[in-house]
Amino acid sequence: YENCRILSLITQADNLFDPEIGIYVTGNVFEKAYAEGGMGNRWMFWPGNYRMRGKEWEREAIFHFFDEQGTLQLKKTGGIRIHGGVSRGTLPKSLNLYSRTEYDGESAFNLELFDNGYKPKRVTLSAGGDQLITQFSDYVMTERVSGLNFATLTHVPYILFINGEYWGFYWLNEKYDENYVEYYYGVDEENIILIKNGDLEVGREGEEVLFDELELYIQQLDLTKEENYHKVCELIDIESYIDYNAVMLYIARRDDWPFTNYAVWKTRDVKNDGYSDGRWRWMLFDCNSLSMGNEENGPDHDTLTYMLSDEMVKISPMFSSLWKNETFRKKFEERIFWVADECFEASEMSQFIDQYSQKMIPILLKSWARFYGSERNVLGEFYNYMEYHRIFFNGRRAEVEEWFAPDE
Repeated sequence: YENCRILSLITQADNLFDPEIGIYVTGNVFEKAYAEGGMGNRWMFWPGNYRMRGKEWEREAIFHFFDEQGTLQLKKTGGIRIHGGVSRGTLPKSLNLYSRTEYDGESAFNLELFDNGYKPKRVTLSAGGDQLITQFSDYVMTERVSGLNFATLTHVPYILFINGEYWGFYWLNEKYDENYVEYYYGVDEENIILIKNGDLEVGREGEEVLFDELELYIQQLDLTKEENYHKVCELIDIESYIDYNAVMLYIARRDDWPFTNYAVWKTRDVKNDGYSDGRWRWMLFDCNSLSMGNEENGPDHDTLTYMLSDEMVKISPMFSSLWKNETFRKKFEERIFWVADECFEASEMSQFIDQYSQKMIPILLKSWARFYGSERNVLGEFYNYMEYHRIFFNGRRAEVEEWFAPDE
C-alpha cells in the first residue's frame, strides 16, 4: 500500500449487506422489481438497494484515516451512501462520506484531507466510475486542468478497508457544495446557488429554474449582435464557460454531456467583490466515460459538430447560440488550442500515461485481484485502455485543427 493513504471504515454488516436495509446489495428492491417484471434488458441498470438515494439510505460508520506512513490522522463517526449513476451497478462501488453533527457533533471532517487547508463536510471515495480498471481520467483532469477558469475536484489516493477486510483502491475527492464554493471562492455559503444536472444542490426552493431560464434567454437572443453578446457576458463568466467547453470538447466528452453531468454556481445577491458578482460559473466532474479515447471514440471524434447538431440545439442550446457570435468563436478557438498545447500536449501526455502506469499498476493489481480474481486478464485491459488514451492525445490536436480550417 505504498504511496497511498488508508481509510478503515467500520459499520454494522447489515448496513451494507442486509436485504432490507443494506446499501451495497441488490436486496429487496431488486427482488420486488424482479417479481413484478420491471427489470429491463441491461443488468447495470437493474433496480437494487444500491440504486436508492437520499438520507433514508445513509448508514452510520466509523472512519479511521491513516497517512502514507500508517499514522492515524483522524477517527470520527459519520454517514455513508452509495455514489454514482450507472456505476452503482458495478463492483467495486463508490461511496459518499458525510460528516454531520448528529453523528459526533462535528459538521466537517476535522482534517485537511486534501493538504490544502480545506476541511470538507462531505467527500467521495471513487472507484473510478466507468473506468473501474484504470481509474485514470478523473484524476488526469485534476492534474492537467486545475487552475483554469472553472472548478475542479482534488483527488488523493486511498486504500479502503471495510470491517477489517481489504476493499481495494480508490480516489478520495471533494464534492461540490456550499462549503466547497465558500472555501475556494471566498463567498458567503448562504449566498450560493448551485445546480447540478438540473437539480438544485444548494439554494432556496424555486431557484432550480434559474439556469433553465438563462439558457432559454440566451437561445432567444440574436447573438450576431455584439450588444447581445455583452448582455450574456453580464450573466455568465464567459471565460469560465469557454475554458470549460474548450477542455470538454478537446477530450471529446459526449453522449451523456452536456445536458447531464454538468454543474454551475452563482451568488444570489450581487456584491461586486470578486466572485460575488452574480454570474454563473462552471464546475467540472465525471470525465471517466466517453472521453479521451476508447475503442469506439478515437481522436477524430468531431465534438464541435456534435455540440452544434440539431439534437444538441434542442436539449442544450447555450453553446450553439453563443457560436453564432464572432467574438465568442475567436475566443473559443484561441482557448482550445491553448488547452491543446498547455494541458494536453501529446508528448507530455504520453509521459504522464507512462508515469501513471508505472506508479499505479502495483497498487491496482491488488485491487483487481480482490474484485476480479485471476481468470480475467485485467492487466492486459489496463494497457489497452492506456494505449487508447495515448493514441487519442497523439492525434487529437491535428483533428481539432480541421474544425477551424478554411473551407476550400
